[in-house]
Amino acid sequence: MGWTATASQRPPFIAALSVQMSIPHYLNTDLEIDSRIDLTPLVKEFGEDVFLMYNGEWGKNYRCSFEVNESLAHANEAIAFFCMLVEALPENIREIWDGALKKAFSIGFESGETEKIEVEIEPHVLERVANIGAKINIVIYPRYGKDT
Repeated sequence: MGWTATASQRPPFIAALSVQMSIPHYLNTDLEIDSRIDLTPLVKEFGEDVFLMYNGEWGKNYRCSFEVNESLAHANEAIAFFCMLVEALPENIREIWDGALKKAFSIGFESGETEKIEVEIEPHVLERVANIGAKINIVIYPRYGKDT
């Protein structure tokens, strides 16, 4: 069984984002990694540079997921930060990363009612993502607190 962060353990800027807004907005970018082997060495290498949301068994495999420890205004910044961490991994830990089944930057947005949202991922960031063998996911969450 793995470890999962509770709502009270999440960084305070994430809790602040739950304020009701009627316009769509960027929430954050998570890094999710799935592997056939335990990812704890990778988690330890990232250390306190990131907020660990989960590390443990995930079905027949293993998963870890992270957020950045500070509020970053744009997905480009969060993805570039995670890329920097991966690019700096020692060779033995980089082998764990390279062998992972899934390496995904999950960009989260909260939906709104009044406007569209447009986010551009810069070419130099996309190049870094490709160079470390990761992909980008876009996730749209329903607006919290919406009357149903």
